[in-house]
Amino acid sequence: MLRASIFMVAVGLCSAVDLPYSTIITSADVQVGVPQTLNNLAKDSVYRIYATFASGNTDAYAQNVKIFDSTGATFTVAGLSQAKPNSGYFLDNIRYLRAPIAVCFKSLESLLICMLQHGYKIVAKYPHLTPFPVVNAALVPANGEVDSNNGFIGAGITVLSAEQYFTMYIIDIGNLASMSISSVGYDEFSNAYTVMWLNSPNEARLSFLTVYGPVATLFNTNWGINARFKFQLSRNAKFDTTLAPGAAFALTSPGYLSTTQSYNIPYTINDALDRSYSFGANTIVQANYNVNDFQGGEQINLQFSTAENAISDVKLSSSGASGQVLWANRISLYVEHPNGNHMPRFLIQVTSGSSFTFSLLGVLLNHSHISIKMFRVCFLFALFALSNAVSLRSSVVVTSADMQGQSQLYVPGLASGILYRVYATFATGDNYNYATNVWISDTYGAKYSLAMLAQAKPGSNYILSEINFLKAPITIFDNNNAGTRVPFTVYMVDSYVGYYPVASAQLAVGAIDSQYGFWAAGITVLSAEKYFTMYNFDIGSFPNMYISSAGFDDPSLDYNVMYIGSQSQARISFLTVYGPIATLYNTNFGTNRFQFQFSKNTPYNVQLAPGASFAFLSPGYLSQYLTYNIPYTVTEAFNQAYTFGDSNWMHADFQAHGVSPSSIQLRFTSSGGDNRDVVSTFDENQNYGEAFGNRISFTVNTNGGPSPRFLYKITSEAAEPVPVSSNILEASEPVPVILNILEASAPVPVISNILETN
Repeated sequence: MLRASIFMVAVGLCSAVDLPYSTIITSADVQVGVPQTLNNLAKDSVYRIYATFASGNTDAYAQNVKIFDSTGATFTVAGLSQAKPNSGYFLDNIRYLRAPIAVCFKSLESLLICMLQHGYKIVAKYPHLTPFPVVNAALVPANGEVDSNNGFIGAGITVLSAEQYFTMYIIDIGNLASMSISSVGYDEFSNAYTVMWLNSPNEARLSFLTVYGPVATLFNTNWGINARFKFQLSRNAKFDTTLAPGAAFALTSPGYLSTTQSYNIPYTINDALDRSYSFGANTIVQANYNVNDFQGGEQINLQFSTAENAISDVKLSSSGASGQVLWANRISLYVEHPNGNHMPRFLIQVTSGSSFTFSLLGVLLNHSHISIKMFRVCFLFALFALSNAVSLRSSVVVTSADMQGQSQLYVPGLASGILYRVYATFATGDNYNYATNVWISDTYGAKYSLAMLAQAKPGSNYILSEINFLKAPITIFDNNNAGTRVPFTVYMVDSYVGYYPVASAQLAVGAIDSQYGFWAAGITVLSAEKYFTMYNFDIGSFPNMYISSAGFDDPSLDYNVMYIGSQSQARISFLTVYGPIATLYNTNFGTNRFQFQFSKNTPYNVQLAPGASFAFLSPGYLSQYLTYNIPYTVTEAFNQAYTFGDSNWMHADFQAHGVSPSSIQLRFTSSGGDNRDVVSTFDENQNYGEAFGNRISFTVNTNGGPSPRFLYKITSEAAEPVPVSSNILEASEPVPVILNILEASAPVPVISNILETN
C-alpha cells in the first residue's frame, strides 16, 4: 500500500512502498526541488542505504540527488550507486543513516531507485540472517553474469534496478535444493511477495523471470547461508530464447509487488503487456493466475497454442486466483487497458514439463474449479508429454524405445550450456558393433559412442566412468540399420550434483561392491536388460537404506519402491526391476561401503525367510504417475510367486493405476493350502492387505489392454504361534483392505474413468 505521512509537512511528503523492515522509493514517488521525508521509518533507527540510477545517465545527474538524515549525514545517489571495491556490481552494505531521512531531487533525469533496510530490526527478526549481496543492475557487465561470490556468501541475492526492466535467467542455485524469487528486498520472505519458485537446480537453469519493477530477490532461508549461486542478467532487452520443457517463468504487471500492491515506477512499459514465449516442443503446462484491480473494459488475454496450431484462449477480467493445465508449445499474453495508464495487476506463474507433471494429480485433485473433463485430458497429456525420455530433478533418462524408430533424438529437458555427466549401457549379447554406431554428441564438438560410454572405468569390471561430460543441448544418433534395434539406456545428470558409483547391468556378474567405484551414500544400477534382480544386500554400517526407481540425483520419496529397515532384513530381501535404472541409497548417514548380489534376465526363485521384503513392479515403473518407455514386452512381471520357509505374517501396501480393463490378483496361501485373494479391477491408491501364510503369488491379466502401472510393496515378519492364526485364512473372513490416503468419497473412480478413456 502506498502511504502518505501527516508529519513534517513543511518539507513535503514522499510516497513510497513501506515494508515491515524496509522502504523502497523510486523517482516517481517524489517532487523536484523540495526536500521530502521518507514515510514510516522508525525514528532514531539506523538503516542501510542502497541506491541506483538508470544506465545511460552520467554521475553528474546522480550527484544532484541527495539523501540525508537529521544528524547531517548525507549521501548522493552517485556515491551510493558505486560498487564496493573489487566486486564490479555489488553495492556496499555499510552505508547508514538514522531516521528521520529525507530525499532532495534537483532533477529527475537520473531515475533513482533507493532501498533502505532496517539494520537493527532485521537482526532481531532473523537472528541468523546476514544482509544479502545487493546487485546494482546498471553495473552488470555486458556478458550479463552475476556471481554471488563477488559479493559474499549468503542465503540469497537482491537486484536493485532503475531500468525499464531486467531479466534473470540460466540461474545456478549452487548447493541449494530449491530457491524462490520475490518482488521485495532481502528483509521480507512472505509468500505474499513470492513471484516464482525454482524447485530444482535443473529447473532453475531452464527458467527465467523478467522484472518490471525496482527490486527482486533470489532467496532460500531453509538451507543455511553457505551457498554460491549465479545467474545471467540482461537490461531492457526482450527475452526471446526458446524454452525447454521443464522451464518455469512468471508474467507480472509493471511495478508488481503483490496482488494488492504495486511500486510507483517512472516508466510506461508496454513490453510487459504484449509478449510471447515458445518451448522447443509441445509440453504439459500449468498456469496459475492471480489478478486484481480491473477497471471497465480491461482484460488479460492469454493464448496457448501447440505445434499443430491448436489454440486455447483464456480471458481474465475479474479479480481472483485460478489455474488450469494445458498442452502447448507457445504462450502469448496481451493486456487490454483502454483507461490510459491504468492497467490490471497480475501475476501469472507458468510451470512446464517434468517439473509440473510429478505433482499433476495432486494439484488437480485439490483444485475443485478444474473440471473432470479437463482433469482427464490433462492426465493423458501428462503421460504423452514424457513419452520421449524421462526428466528427473537434475537428469534425463533416455531408452532406445524413446527413439521411436528414428535415427536421431534431440534430448529434451536439459538446460542449454550446462555440463552433464553421461552414462550409458546396452543389452547383453553380441551387440558391441551396434553400439559403435550409436553416438551421443553436443553442439560444442564433443561426442561419445555408446560403446565407449558403456565401458567400465579403469580398475573396475562394471562401474561406469563418471568423467564423461557433454554440454547441453545433446543429441543421440543411431546410425544402424533401421530394421535392427538393440536396447540401450543413456543417463545424463547435471555435473553440479553430487554423484554415486553407477554400475552397468550389462557388465555386472554375481556381486556388486561399491568399493570398486568409490565410497558414497548409495549406488545406481543402469540397465538395458529386460529385467534385473538385486538381492542379499550388505548395507555396511548404515542402519537402513532405500531403493528408488530413479537415478542418484533424485532421492524423492515419490520414487522409493522399497525400504530396507535393518542389516538382517537386507540379507534376506530382494527386488526385481523391469526398468532402466534403480538406486540403493541412504542420504542421512554419510558414505559407506555396501554390496549386493545381482542377476539379470533370470527369475528369482530363492525360498524366502520370514522378515524378507520385496516388491512387485510394473514394467518401466518410475512412480505412481510415470512410466519409463522400455523396449521390451515384459510378461514376467505379470506372473510371480514366492514361498517362505515358514509361515509368517505377510503385508502388502499397494498402488495401481490404469487397471481397467486389466485385473490384478494378489494371493496369500497358508501352509494348509487355504487361499486369500485381494483382487484389483479399478485404480487404487495406497491400499493395504495382510494374511498369515507361507506363499504369496501375483498375477496380472491385461485382457488385451495395456499394462497397468503398479507397485506392491511386500513385507513379512515372524509371528507368535497363537491358536487364532490357524483360522485367519478361513474363506469366510475377508483380508483387510484399508484405503489409507483417499477417503471413500475422494475421486478414486475418477482416475479409473480417466484411464478407461481411449
